[in-house]
Amino acid sequence: MAHNLNSTQLHKLCLAHTQYPKPTGFNPSYGTAGFRSLAERLPCTVYRCGLLMAARSMAVGGTTGVVVTASHNPAQDNGVKLVEPSGYMLQQTWEAHANRLAQCDDDASLQSCLQDIFTSEAIAAGAPARVLLACDSRPSSPALLAAAAAGVQALGGVAVDCGLLTTPQLHWQLRRLNQGLPWALEYYFTTMAGAYQQLVAGTQPLGQGLIVDCANGIGATHLQTLSQHLQQSGFVMTAKCTGDGILNSSCGADFIQKERQMPHTFDQVPQGSRCASLDGDADRLVYFTQQDGTFQLFDGDKIAVLAALLVRDILNDLQLPAESIKVGIVQTAYANGASTAFMRNNLSIEVAVTPTGVKYLHEEAVNFDIGIYFEANGHGTVLFSDSLLDRLREVRYNT
Repeated sequence: MAHNLNSTQLHKLCLAHTQYPKPTGFNPSYGTAGFRSLAERLPCTVYRCGLLMAARSMAVGGTTGVVVTASHNPAQDNGVKLVEPSGYMLQQTWEAHANRLAQCDDDASLQSCLQDIFTSEAIAAGAPARVLLACDSRPSSPALLAAAAAGVQALGGVAVDCGLLTTPQLHWQLRRLNQGLPWALEYYFTTMAGAYQQLVAGTQPLGQGLIVDCANGIGATHLQTLSQHLQQSGFVMTAKCTGDGILNSSCGADFIQKERQMPHTFDQVPQGSRCASLDGDADRLVYFTQQDGTFQLFDGDKIAVLAALLVRDILNDLQLPAESIKVGIVQTAYANGASTAFMRNNLSIEVAVTPTGVKYLHEEAVNFDIGIYFEANGHGTVLFSDSLLDRLREVRYNT
């Protein structure tokens, strides 16, 4: 198996790289969720991420992903997030490869670095590669998406342009695709709406809807589509901050969580209304309300507690042996101490602590049958192990 880049790949690398030179003195560093900087500096970095994720696709024999977004950052910034075939974030051992590629100063060092990756990871230079690409609604995103595509194609890979998506949507599509399941966007909406309908079946309607601050970002369009699917279950969502203002400016989950005040377009929202806020790429979620002039925030720590209570109730209804299912909450050292104590003392759930950064929480959460993690800023999810899902399917079949 040949691990050396072939002459065609080297030729394409040289041609493409001339279009995306690295700015002098710019040495980007991979953070907790990829690269991020002023958009004007990033074409070279994003192009090289296209190279990297094509190589990653070759290495693992699955489709990988790239999302062009700077999440909660100001509109003039942009960034790139890299996604594994599993739908999880880039494997941490590959972050070093990403840094080395991003910091190469010329064609020779870029080719040498890429060759080192192929050699160290035992990648066959002729292996197929496919990468799903998506971006948020920033003005700079389409050009950066083209740079990522150029990187994928320079290695002979197939770049699939999925267009304007939230980060969670691209993660979902990628996981489904690699599982051999329907992954078109329409299935995302029907899957989410169907899951909600199952969850609330037999319960009383809430009595009021949810008003969502979309941060003037990509979440606005997709939230309104999801809302249409949810109407038949009696749940009404109203989208605000849908693009008529500046991205993440006086709105969005980061603003709500840090400033503890209503978004700038919520001045006419009735007191006591149920409200939620997304960030620019819709991978953060916090809830809030204002009652008698007092602002109340329901951040990621409180969301994690609510998720844990729901999981406990569902498991009790299933009458599965509690000791046979390992449930865990993953937090950072900056989590609300009261939430930690409540989960340990009242729910008897194991609490694991990791360094700050969603990638660290996720890495720990996969060690549980049910792993729950939410940072205070609203990043988070609930993970279910494959073995537990198999058991739950068996329970459903037998009942």
